[in-house]
Amino acid sequence: MTLDGDTGCITLPEIGAVISSSLSRSQFLQTPAFGAASVSVCNEPWCSYRLPTIPQADTDLYIVVQFRGERLLSLSLAHDAARFGSSWADWSEERELALKAFHERWITHDLRAHLGGYSWGYISSQYDAKGGSSSINISYAD
Repeated sequence: MTLDGDTGCITLPEIGAVISSSLSRSQFLQTPAFGAASVSVCNEPWCSYRLPTIPQADTDLYIVVQFRGERLLSLSLAHDAARFGSSWADWSEERELALKAFHERWITHDLRAHLGGYSWGYISSQYDAKGGSSSINISYAD
């Protein structure tokens, strides 16, 4: 996966797809590379789609694409690896915070991006204490 910091365009060579801020829901649904995506949550006009898992060097990457009507709003990304826990039975806040730190290193070192605002949107790394999960959020400006 690559991210163009100037445009917010994300290239996913692993599945042969590109996500840009101008990607509409109709375009997404008509793109063969996204054909294996499954509906995550749909409460119209909000609808999110989970892409197939993308293997990385030592983790798997999960991506959920969120639309409001036709407009792409955001992406939620999370890595999964045994060292961060494999079930609720071995979940711990320490492991989840380690995942958050991993996400932040991945953004800066692998994607060569920074957390914070851009002309096209915003990148954040979050730990949700109530949900017990860590994720990266890439949101696109209006």
